[in-house]
Amino acid sequence: MRRLTSFTFQSIDGFFKGPDEDISWNRHGPEEIAFSEAQLARGDTLVFGRRTYDHMADFWPTPAAAAHLPAIAGAMNRAEKIVVSNSLREALWGPARIIGGDVAGAFRSLKAGDGPDMTILGSAELVTCLAAEGLIDALEIMIYPVVIGAGTSLFAGLSGMLDFTLTDHRAFNSGTVLLTYAPDGSAS
Repeated sequence: MRRLTSFTFQSIDGFFKGPDEDISWNRHGPEEIAFSEAQLARGDTLVFGRRTYDHMADFWPTPAAAAHLPAIAGAMNRAEKIVVSNSLREALWGPARIIGGDVAGAFRSLKAGDGPDMTILGSAELVTCLAAEGLIDALEIMIYPVVIGAGTSLFAGLSGMLDFTLTDHRAFNSGTVLLTYAPDGSAS
């Protein structure tokens, strides 16, 4: 059975993006970069919502990405990708496939099948949808030591409560903290 993990960034005050989709506040130091390289080396299939996919596709295939973060850019560009969208007809940053319609049903099938584990990068609406359906096996939340004052919370729009248990944590020298949670299995 394939695992489905969510990996997101967050500010101390609980926002994963600021006003106008701003994510410039999540600055990666050398230790965070090494962590990202190790995570990508696992070979997981990367999962994106449409907006996150578009954002990533605008950066990772560029010469600037290859020059600035060559190992991460190479891994991001080689990785199998799944894009969740009901409007996207073609995913040009590949290898990629598009899933639409019954997203929860599609991920139930993917999880039951063979293949590499899957990691959702960003994509808060997708994370909220799949967590509410009990399909996320782990939440990895990297909290940066910054307050941005306004933005969008990770689970904005969630209609009920979800319980999680802290299963791991890591503090980086920069003050960034990675918290890993597993669902308790109780949703209301």
